[in-house]
Amino acid sequence: MRLLNAYIPPKTSDIILFDFISLINSLIYVPYPLIITGDFNLPSINWLDDNQGNNIFKEFVQNADLHQLITFPTRAANILDLLITNEPILFNDIQSLPPFSSSDHSSFSFSVTFNNEILESSFRLNFFKGDYNSLNCAFINTNWNNIFKSVIPHNLDSVYFTFTQIIQNFIPNFIPFSNSSSPNLPNHLQNIDIYRTQLWKDIHQTKIKNKFFYVNKRFNRELKKYLKYRENTLLKSRNSKKIFNYISSQVKTNSLKIPTITDINTNENFSTDISKANHFAIYFKSIFNKDNLPHPLNLHSLITNTIDYIDISEADVFDRLTKLTPKVNTSPDFLNNYLLKKCAGSLTSPITQIFRYSMMTGTLPSIWTHSHIIPLFKKGDKSLAANYRPIALTCTLVKVLEKIIKDNLIIHISKYLPTSQHGFIKSKSIVSQLLEAHDDWTKALDANMSVDIIYFDFIKAFDKVPHTMLIKKLANIGIGNPLLFWIENFLRYRTYSVKINNAYSEYHTSNLGVPQGSVLGPILFIFYIHDLVHFCSTNDIIFKFFADDFKAYLIHSNCNKRFRLQNCISKIEMWANKNELQISSEKCNVLYLGKNNSKFPYYIDCKKINTIISFVRDLGILTSSSLKWNIHIDFIKKRAYARLFSLFKAIRSNDPNFLVRAYTSYVRPIIESFSQLFNPYLKSEMKKLEDIQKMAVKIIYFRGLQNLYPTKPSYEDLLIILNLKSIRDRFLINDIMCYHKIIHGYINIGKSHYPKLTKSNTRNQIKINSSHSTLNLRHHFFFEKMARIYPKLPNELFKHQKIQNFRNCLNKIDLSLIKV
Repeated sequence: MRLLNAYIPPKTSDIILFDFISLINSLIYVPYPLIITGDFNLPSINWLDDNQGNNIFKEFVQNADLHQLITFPTRAANILDLLITNEPILFNDIQSLPPFSSSDHSSFSFSVTFNNEILESSFRLNFFKGDYNSLNCAFINTNWNNIFKSVIPHNLDSVYFTFTQIIQNFIPNFIPFSNSSSPNLPNHLQNIDIYRTQLWKDIHQTKIKNKFFYVNKRFNRELKKYLKYRENTLLKSRNSKKIFNYISSQVKTNSLKIPTITDINTNENFSTDISKANHFAIYFKSIFNKDNLPHPLNLHSLITNTIDYIDISEADVFDRLTKLTPKVNTSPDFLNNYLLKKCAGSLTSPITQIFRYSMMTGTLPSIWTHSHIIPLFKKGDKSLAANYRPIALTCTLVKVLEKIIKDNLIIHISKYLPTSQHGFIKSKSIVSQLLEAHDDWTKALDANMSVDIIYFDFIKAFDKVPHTMLIKKLANIGIGNPLLFWIENFLRYRTYSVKINNAYSEYHTSNLGVPQGSVLGPILFIFYIHDLVHFCSTNDIIFKFFADDFKAYLIHSNCNKRFRLQNCISKIEMWANKNELQISSEKCNVLYLGKNNSKFPYYIDCKKINTIISFVRDLGILTSSSLKWNIHIDFIKKRAYARLFSLFKAIRSNDPNFLVRAYTSYVRPIIESFSQLFNPYLKSEMKKLEDIQKMAVKIIYFRGLQNLYPTKPSYEDLLIILNLKSIRDRFLINDIMCYHKIIHGYINIGKSHYPKLTKSNTRNQIKINSSHSTLNLRHHFFFEKMARIYPKLPNELFKHQKIQNFRNCLNKIDLSLIKV
């Protein structure tokens, strides 16, 4: 537990308050309970209302996922003395007490309940320092054919167990152990730290005390130099992924930390990792209930089998092993990515034999159907297990085989998927789905029409798919054995244990759902719901899907057509019941667009569907009934500033190049995500986004450029010095690149949304028809705007066929000359 006591003097300026927040921010991200108490003297904050009392300290508390627990006044009518924590569930019996001594502030008391975790051994295999030349020689000299032939009983489970045991027997000879708890510091710093610790023991002696402060100062100075050196070395590597991962590790966050979990039925609290893991396991078991349909199945394909077996080559296996991400990941069979990648050449042959055996028999080693489940928070109350998604960590090798199967299966399955599905499909994405929907909506509003949009929500959709019905649907489109049998065995009889840090729950079985975190799971799910569109087809109703997130909408003029949307809702209910998926009526919403929309009520499960008053979160975009973007832009601004300040607080280096890479890797993506949708045409909105980068550039200047440029250059000059583009230009580049990809087929857009191209004898020989718009939101919408801009781009751009070459050329153009 970390306990902080703080004091803020009355009438503290925002500048000093910001410095205080920066100090606190460096101390709060710990993997155990945190308590902050003290006299904060901030009477303007209303702690009882999340929406009142706008103050940078209150925003800091909310953004850091902390909780202020004092609800009674501590001086006059104000709450000045605070109790802040990251684990509110641990606190009870908070009481107001009389002032202490002559103080004019009330006191308070509280109780905290928590348990200590049992620490595991810190010595672990260090795969990054292994002798892989010798290990590969050992694998090459192993006669895998003879070993596999002699396995008794001769089944895939025994063969795979033998394979993994041989590898595990070799590993200790070539992979060293390291103390994972030892600091990752060079020897000279470790020696100074040891000496510093020895001095601390006699700190009460004056001479020793002075010496300690000198050594401590030296340690901090040397540590700062080392960290700067490490960051500069990382910059020289030019590896964007490594830089992002490093920054993520430095910008500490407790967002992934699972707090104390409460059983909603018994009110019992679970604070240790093992108790949390077991509680999650029991909760997930209640979701993964049994498939009640008959088994085994007597399947007769409605059409001739078109795919029943996948031939697996050594070349394909080797290629996929070498492309594994080099990380020591959690794998139930203990064969991690890094090991398999480093030993790809020597292990390809036995792995290919195992894959072929698995495919020919339609069976899997039992360990391949076991998952380590990681609870991933979605939204809502973090103390409730129901608000977490079970993500399955499966064996690396089964994922490799899944990729081979998926690449072959998707060729056959894709012809049955509706064009309205944009999830997990090549050339489609969240952006393509939202562009299609907003194209329809802005076009309708421009024509003075109205739009009624129903947002549907399946309850635990991936986890509730009945295996029997899924297998039957696959058989009906011609998937035959042994491939079909393999998929069935992949889904059925799965086991899992929940993993939280180093703690694992007991094993449980799962007989329902497709595993989230697997390779095949998403593809099997979107195929399972592929017939929803056909079953629920209704005149004038348009569907848009991204995996299990979907909406149906009707464009109308306040006429009787709205009954069609209600009929469609009823059909969706029927489909869900027939396919054993449940719709959450409480989480379904209706968004009405159009100033003359009479807001016809819609019902699901005999309940009126919730009406969106302000905005709805649509695949990460905050969409309002006016289709204006001020709410979404304010949301982006808040997130980006929070990350910006955390970033520059965590980074030690003052190298401007590193600071720029850190900003562009970690903050700018927040600003740019989905910019094709909300690219502002109002100067005030663009200014809000540009100001975020102005702040970043200002910080970089004062930290790394002030000595070179004593007089602070303008924002525009700093962009040139740092080789950055304005946010306005970045958004324009994103728009042009997206449009270029649509025209050349890299992004798949529905025919009704595809640009209307005509040949031209001038300029770049391309002309795009655009329509006249009366509303600004339509005039400045992506497709309308790009129809005006794209044909006017310089001719030299269109000489480049490759996307990257096109972008490189685009980056050299003076975009300020392009009128948006």
